[in-house]
Amino acid sequence: RVVHRYLSPDTVLVGRNGVAMLTGFDYAHPGPPRPRELTLGMKAYTYQPPAYLAPECHSKPGTFSPATDLYAAGVLFHELYTGELPSLE
Repeated sequence: RVVHRYLSPDTVLVGRNGVAMLTGFDYAHPGPPRPRELTLGMKAYTYQPPAYLAPECHSKPGTFSPATDLYAAGVLFHELYTGELPSLE
């Protein structure tokens, strides 16, 4: 129920035992953002690598949701599998 808002390879650590852990919860928020938290969401938008931002975040910065984290996870898994970022063409 936490929106991470900054999911990227920089925020994933893999231990020697192969267990992956998320870090970088600086911009995370439980549940939908309230109006006063939009400033923090805009900061996350500024620092997040563009390839990991969901399309709706490009058109409306600061609109992070669980779906945008899922999009970033999909990009991350694609990059792990292929070694490249997905083509957006």
